[in-house]
Amino acid sequence: MPHQISLDAYLIHERASLGSRNEYIEGYLIPVDVGTTQHGKMITNIARLLGGCRT
Repeated sequence: MPHQISLDAYLIHERASLGSRNEYIEGYLIPVDVGTTQHGKMITNIARLLGGCRT
């Protein structure tokens, strides 16, 4: 079972990690996926289709 950590420990961990990201929820680290360039382009295209971005 994961153990809780302090907010300071979380911030130190996040600053030191290069390839992964986590959310800090009630003392626990929750892994989150890091988006890719392809993912970013897809989101931008969807936003344009929905009228959220104007270029």
